[in-house]
Amino acid sequence: VLGDKEHVLYGKGYIEDVLCGLRFRISSRSFYQINSAQTEKLYAKAMELAELKYEYGSVSKLDVLSSQISYKQAENSYQSALNAFEIAKMEFNDYLGLALDTELTLTSELEEVALPEISLESAIESALENRVEFVSAEYALAEAKRSFGSVSAYPSSSATYLNGKINYTKAQIDYDAVENDVIIDVTEKYTQMQEKYEAVQTDKMNLESAEESLSLAMSRYELGMSTLTEVQSAQLTLDNAESSYANDLLSYLMAVKNFELAAGAGTSTAAL
Repeated sequence: VLGDKEHVLYGKGYIEDVLCGLRFRISSRSFYQINSAQTEKLYAKAMELAELKYEYGSVSKLDVLSSQISYKQAENSYQSALNAFEIAKMEFNDYLGLALDTELTLTSELEEVALPEISLESAIESALENRVEFVSAEYALAEAKRSFGSVSAYPSSSATYLNGKINYTKAQIDYDAVENDVIIDVTEKYTQMQEKYEAVQTDKMNLESAEESLSLAMSRYELGMSTLTEVQSAQLTLDNAESSYANDLLSYLMAVKNFELAAGAGTSTAAL
């Protein structure tokens, strides 16, 4: 998403946030964990457990240092995520034509929707009935046919007849091309939607597995049967699973909307 160069359009070009008593300056290239409250609790608890176990001699100094490093990494992740969020808000405001610092409140969350029950064949049929570009091509073909019919009595070698025939032939070619484009577009959108749906289902299974793995890792660590590194690895796996699920869910919801548009009136405007 980010390019090689950056230009600040509004403000200082960074935001600040406080995590665990420390203030961070978040630039556009910072990586920052967005779930700050949970991050603070998780790593504070991990440090507390590591220090207690170190005092009782059940873990090494390395585990304590590893916990402290992970805590700092979490702070940096949170800083980066906040920055990315602020940049996204500015881009969204710019897209809507609003001032870049406009505060907007999102009133809904991402929720999975069922796959449309319409079949691909029915979707193509619907698109050929409703797509603006196809209806326009159909109208143009009918007009060209009518115009050619009005000059069909002219000699076949006359300029009037030949122009009428050329226009009719061109309209027929355009009609066939638009029909093919619509069929390809609907098929592509349908396939993409199916692929995104399957990705979301896989993500949900991975997320459930990651949550269970973290729970087991924490339990083993509290019993002294595993290291803090294993807990951190399980937490990272869960974070990645949550991120993948959110991204794929958004892609799926967009794919559903794109398919519905493709099977309906489409997004092209009529030629006037």
